Amino acid sequence: MLDWIRPLLAVALCLAALPGWTQPPTDLELWRKRHAEIRVAPDPDFAPIDSLDAKKQQQGLAADYLKLISQRTGLRFRVVPVDSWADAMDALRERRVDMLSAAFASKAREEFALFTAPYLRLPCAVFVRGDSGLTLNQLDGRTIGVAFEHVCQEDLDTLAKKAQIKGVRNS
Repeated sequence: MLDWIRPLLAVALCLAALPGWTQPPTDLELWRKRHAEIRVAPDPDFAPIDSLDAKKQQQGLAADYLKLISQRTGLRFRVVPVDSWADAMDALRERRVDMLSAAFASKAREEFALFTAPYLRLPCAVFVRGDSGLTLNQLDGRTIGVAFEHVCQEDLDTLAKKAQIKGVRNS
């Protein structure tokens, strides 16, 4: 029934044995040749997900994932240390880095970055003093501090429309 496959395989094997004959490179192989090293800006203060130690070495879950990806694919990642999350975002916008290792997708970020499927999902949360009795609906007119350019800032802009959402840079 599949008698036609044997001659086809024989021709393919003969071609593969010819000196100098190679398979054309795939798109992925071409991309990897053009991108021998991928520059990564970690979030320096997002432990245990992503952070930098005192020697500016990346640590955390994101670092572990990058090591596994490197081992399995041969891709090389070079950490570009930054002082804050805002600095990491600026480095990506200005193309001083190729990727962020722990960024969550948002509409605003999709204007300048591409995103893979998430490897982790974390909900945004608002914390108040235990004795305040405040709920999300009672935040109107109050100031809420959020890490500058954190994805939760966009969520709070939508959920607490009358609150003053203030992006705070960490020093």
